[in-house]
Amino acid sequence: MGFDAVEIMGSEGYLLNQFLSPLTNRREDEWGGDFARRTRFPLAVLKSIRGAVGPDYPIIYRASAADLMPDSTSDEETLAFVRLLVDHGADAIDVGVGWHESSTPTVQFTVPPGAWVRYAEQIADAASGVPVIASIRINTIELADRVLANGKVEFVALARGFLADPAIVRKSHTGNWPVNVCIACNQACIDRSLQDLAVSCMVNPRAGSELRLRENAPSTRCGSFAVVGGGPAGLEAARVLGALRQHVVLYEAAAGLGGQFRLASRIPGKADYARTIGYFQEELKRLGVEIRLCRPVDALSGDELNQYDGVIVATGVVPRKIELPGADLPLVRSYSEAITGMDSLDDPVAIIGAGGIGVDIAHLLSDSGRRVSLLCRGDVVGKRIGRSTRWVILQALRNRCVQVLTGVACLRITTDGVWLRERSGSPRLIEACTVVIAVGQESCNPLSSTLQRLERPYRVVGGARSAGELDGVRAFQEGAYAAHSLLSTENGPRPS
Repeated sequence: MGFDAVEIMGSEGYLLNQFLSPLTNRREDEWGGDFARRTRFPLAVLKSIRGAVGPDYPIIYRASAADLMPDSTSDEETLAFVRLLVDHGADAIDVGVGWHESSTPTVQFTVPPGAWVRYAEQIADAASGVPVIASIRINTIELADRVLANGKVEFVALARGFLADPAIVRKSHTGNWPVNVCIACNQACIDRSLQDLAVSCMVNPRAGSELRLRENAPSTRCGSFAVVGGGPAGLEAARVLGALRQHVVLYEAAAGLGGQFRLASRIPGKADYARTIGYFQEELKRLGVEIRLCRPVDALSGDELNQYDGVIVATGVVPRKIELPGADLPLVRSYSEAITGMDSLDDPVAIIGAGGIGVDIAHLLSDSGRRVSLLCRGDVVGKRIGRSTRWVILQALRNRCVQVLTGVACLRITTDGVWLRERSGSPRLIEACTVVIAVGQESCNPLSSTLQRLERPYRVVGGARSAGELDGVRAFQEGAYAAHSLLSTENGPRPS
């Protein structure tokens, strides 16, 4: 088949790892029991593969450095098993950490980059000269170079880093190209893989769709296009048009790019979201995209937009207002005001709305030591947060003693806090000096009527098209596809 090596998956709680662990291997025959018998099956698989590929073909074994499960394989047994792998012909050891069932996060944005390197270095001490590969939460070449410079491990596996930017190694070492960085959101990669869906990348929607979103053959059409809005959808649309060698002007109402990503970068663990914004700033500059900041939509006239061959509307969303007595009191903040003005929020805080944004704000405020109550109308908190991440955030909220109330109906806001009706029907006051409204978003598309009058093709993408089911994956993806679609459009306005 032309492969250069084979890797045996013996980590993360999969079958071979289960045979090695006393937690799951309860057999009483020759394949289970003491340590020697628990190693028989994984070593037999290694031996069988060696027999099939011959003595000179590279075999990598991905071994678990730490299962992060109570009563699983001990540290001493793990190091002894690595020595057995080397003795039985493994050519390299790829180091994994943690089972999917573990209550310790390993791959989420809450885990600092490089957190697991020390485990790979421990394995290297036992590997007797066989190369060791460090992996998990290594998302930049700068970090990879530091790991290799320590002299313990010989290789680094980036994995998701190559989804975010397949040219990350070349770009990083030449220093002349901006690099798109994995932000460990897991939304389009791990979460999709757990559902048998097509894997891609939030910040790089071309991943897995390279043939549909070709950029190596620039369009034969050379036009001038306006992108209105500098959030995720607008940034990707402008990047694609620039990569296809079009003249692009990006209008943004704020003083900086990023939109919702700029807010997200303030949440604990999401600092790398700012790196995404930085990547687009540099990449758009490299591609010759003209960026005009502080240009609110109402300042764009039909005459100005009519000079372009096409327009992409990516004006995003605004916080949804709530129809509730007292919602106009001074202690009430929108979610965007709460994130950008966190230091001015008086304690304690009640958050109305427990979707992804409400949970993020609870995470942010509780991380700063504030007393937080999270009020959920439904039964599920953070319902649309990805399955690989939701449990981590909710666990963090529990650890910080965030009060989570589900099945409640908010009745009114007073200067004392929020009055609600509990599931039992009883009224209750949640005392608060600040009330944050996080009940969702609404589309912001004030250009619709103007564009309908113009004889120019246009597309509406991201939150401007629909605030429902909005996330970064959809925004970036729609921006990319809209740019390609606009270039293939015949004359005439065609909203998406």
